[in-house]
Amino acid sequence: MERDYSFLHSDEYRAAVWLESLARQGGPVRIYAMYGPRLHGNQWLNVFAPHVGQALSGFMEGCLDAHTYRLDYLIKESLDVEAVYKLLRETCTNHLLVDKLVDKAWLQETRPNVVNLMEERGLLEPVEELNRLLSYSVLLRVKGLSCSPGPNIEPAFWTPARLLGLAATAAAALLLRRMTQG
Repeated sequence: MERDYSFLHSDEYRAAVWLESLARQGGPVRIYAMYGPRLHGNQWLNVFAPHVGQALSGFMEGCLDAHTYRLDYLIKESLDVEAVYKLLRETCTNHLLVDKLVDKAWLQETRPNVVNLMEERGLLEPVEELNRLLSYSVLLRVKGLSCSPGPNIEPAFWTPARLLGLAATAAAALLLRRMTQG
């Protein structure tokens, strides 16, 4: 079977490589990737560039901070530019990646929206050097954001809840095994 390298042409891969190269130049890079019908950046960015921080941690269940839920809600459901910009500063989120399909439908249904308002106020700018290469998404840079990388929050895989779940699963499997043998 021939290997499939089509992912090399995906917007997720191109954005991840571009952001990772930006991060290697020394600047803090954190992205809010809006999930859409074609763009699955909030999951695939972690695969292609694990060192690029995400506001949504790759999937909502992985969020370690309530700020990220609030940021997601405010971007999609509010017109509060100041609150969104404040959260972008607090979370050091300096890029937004938006699916063009979601963007188009979302922009038509919710016009004005906070992304439009931020662009109009000069707080967001398209990253043209990358957007020329993207086919179904748009990368926007948050302007006027100066932040230093905060403490690196590493998600802990073996949390107490997961350990308890593992122990319960092992106990149930052992009990089932004994019941089927006897």
